Amino acid sequence: MLDKANVLLVHGSWADASCWRLVIPELLQAGLGVRAVQLDMRSFEDDVETVERAATALGHNLVAGHSYGGAVISALDPSALDIRGLVYVAASAPEESQTLSSLMTAYPSEVTVKTVIDSAGYVWAADRDNFELAIGQDLDAETLDVLYATQRPIHIEIFEAKICDPAWRHVESRYLVAKQDHLFSPSTQRILGNKIGATTVEVNGGHMLPLSHPSNVAKTIIDFAGSLESIPGIRSRKIQ
Repeated sequence: MLDKANVLLVHGSWADASCWRLVIPELLQAGLGVRAVQLDMRSFEDDVETVERAATALGHNLVAGHSYGGAVISALDPSALDIRGLVYVAASAPEESQTLSSLMTAYPSEVTVKTVIDSAGYVWAADRDNFELAIGQDLDAETLDVLYATQRPIHIEIFEAKICDPAWRHVESRYLVAKQDHLFSPSTQRILGNKIGATTVEVNGGHMLPLSHPSNVAKTIIDFAGSLESIPGIRSRKIQ
């Protein structure tokens, strides 16, 4: 019998661990342990190793990934890392040997992020107004300004990364579809949720659900944790 379930939160590109800051208090209030990792986004392998270290340290893991973070959590070994379930939040969920770039282009996005690639190969969002249209149309101006100013770039080679034996084949999962997502097609998200056999929850929000609809994200994680066998004492929450 587990003493406590732990939630490991994995952010996406052009963001950092602070994108979970509104979700974390609700998870803690529900009795969950929480850790939000900080990815370098220098290489896919490094990012996977970062999450592996955190998962090894915590144990009893329920792992949630937003956007690019979904690809990272898909590359984990659930049995070796004591992973009990996966939560995809408007996230990539690649098949074996499927690149991230092919997922992004499976269905056209409504808005393409304007980017610039620096001399080291890192991809930066290059226009604040375009960034809002693509990623944060339902965020308040201050939150969007901070997100844009503190963006973490992603190395261009990551878009061609591939995984072997996806984790979602081995554990139960949930998928949160962002119905108003301008960056990552909701149609693609629904197809991914179905492909991985996830219980799908649809949220009427844009790509940055952890910031625009944190209670929906938290509730999905909390309810999932409470449903997993051998994880007692998790308190469900209603969205106010």
